[in-house]
Amino acid sequence: LKVALDVSEAEDMARAQRPTENAEAYELYLQGRFKWRQRLEENLRSAITLFEQAIELDPEFAKAHEALAVTYMVLPAWSPLPLSEAIAEATVHSERALAIDPRLAEARAVKAEIAAANLDWGKTLDLYQTALEYEPRNASVNQWYAETLSDVGYLDEALKQIERAYQLDPASPVINNVYASIADLLGEDELAIRRMNTALELGIDFAAFSALGALIRKGDWATIEEHVFSILERRGDSTQITCLRALQNPNKLPEAKKLMEAMEPDPEAVSRRAGRKAFCSALVGRFDLAFRWMDIELTQDPASIGRYWDPSEVRVQIRQRAEFKEKLEALKLTDLYRERGWPDRCRPAGAEGFVCD
Repeated sequence: LKVALDVSEAEDMARAQRPTENAEAYELYLQGRFKWRQRLEENLRSAITLFEQAIELDPEFAKAHEALAVTYMVLPAWSPLPLSEAIAEATVHSERALAIDPRLAEARAVKAEIAAANLDWGKTLDLYQTALEYEPRNASVNQWYAETLSDVGYLDEALKQIERAYQLDPASPVINNVYASIADLLGEDELAIRRMNTALELGIDFAAFSALGALIRKGDWATIEEHVFSILERRGDSTQITCLRALQNPNKLPEAKKLMEAMEPDPEAVSRRAGRKAFCSALVGRFDLAFRWMDIELTQDPASIGRYWDPSEVRVQIRQRAEFKEKLEALKLTDLYRERGWPDRCRPAGAEGFVCD
């Protein structure tokens, strides 16, 4: 083995096989990783407790610090935890992990996500590329990089990246769900639905939301009824139900319009719900309300701009308006595009201008 492996590869294998000398700490870490892999808020919070217990037993356990940082970073997507609070915790543990072991890819991915939250998109992409140089076969880092590429509009590149993540871990419920979402944005309907079905089988009960555009384009309202309306009813989200019913039956558009016009955009609304209300407002032709809801959505979560790249007629109309281009400018994405190339749905026009479709 010493002959066959170069020094760095041998060190990496040893590090992976024995990340701590404390057997109890390692057992707690493995339990935490199992919980983390299942996602959902209760599992992630259990994982946090397990990683903290592992660190108490071995404060120099770099991968436990890394795992704790990663868990905090993904928690806002699965819970009401504000992104700012998650970043505060994730920063401490990612920096501690890298101080102990500078080669940890997931800790670098956390720093990439923090850079994205600060609208430093170029740094975000650079950090992901560096992370993958250290651990090219880390499925989660490949997945997160794919999500970031998708968020900023590099959809074709994102699809290749999520395919790599899928090849590395085809049984991951989260990777299948993200794969469905990226395929949906590209209008790859058969692929989106196939990955959605796998995610559903693996326990992501809301995976149909990730392929919702594909299901609508296919006219598969039976699946939407079973896997989307049922969840929205459980959550008490009557507004989204009304809007989807209006998509299903245009005769219900006046009802949806009346609902949206009676609703004042709420700065305290959860980002995803604000995004759904932005879509519904645009659906009924109230783009002024749509962009007010969109402001709320993007203030809480700048990466949610990624939801606006899909090929639906409503989102095309949003992208073609001057207000959308202003949002890209405000998020500093146009700086990225002028440096690294334009996203799939936009192109330069004139001396400094651009258009999206």
